[in-house]
Amino acid sequence: RMFLIKKNFLILYENHAQITVRCPVIPGINDNKEHFSAIHDLERKYPNLNGIEILPYHDFGKGKATSLSREYAIHAKTVSAKTIEKWKKEMVSCGCSESVIKSF
Repeated sequence: RMFLIKKNFLILYENHAQITVRCPVIPGINDNKEHFSAIHDLERKYPNLNGIEILPYHDFGKGKATSLSREYAIHAKTVSAKTIEKWKKEMVSCGCSESVIKSF
């Protein structure tokens, strides 16, 4: 599946499509230096993106899943402002641009 996503992304990028990449950040899943460095790599490798937006995790869907009798697989809580500030600092240290940092 990931191969197909990357393939479609490249086709769109090479054809000068207007692309904004949205990156959810989920505590305990991808809130780490490796992920933040990968975001920076996207910026460098694909300079003609419309932008990259960071989406801090929230658990707003938990109530809906419960009402539908579905398991809510992520056991993280909505991210605090303090955590977001910590992530921003980590992203700066990974080389992410100011526009990515401000996208929170």
